[in-house]
Amino acid sequence: PRTAPWVVQSLAPEALADRLAWQRGMLVFDGERLEDALAEVARYGDVRFSIPDARLRDMRIGGVYKSGDVDGLLRSLERNFDLLVTRGPRGEWVVAER
Repeated sequence: PRTAPWVVQSLAPEALADRLAWQRGMLVFDGERLEDALAEVARYGDVRFSIPDARLRDMRIGGVYKSGDVDGLLRSLERNFDLLVTRGPRGEWVVAER
């Protein structure tokens, strides 16, 4: 099958550093959807997230987090984004509005 042509794009040094932050054990979010950010966090550990509210899935978040520090991320969601994070029935973290 045919694939789309490659697109070459220049990045500012800051944007490049953000994209490569994973090499330093960090995750940088700058306006990503909450659902996408949590999917990225889940890639780095044995953790699952659930966001029942579709509006919250599209919520934009930002911040710099250690890739394995799930507790730090959860505290940030509660303190900085005024969300409620609880354990679900299957051990997943459920993210909801307060």
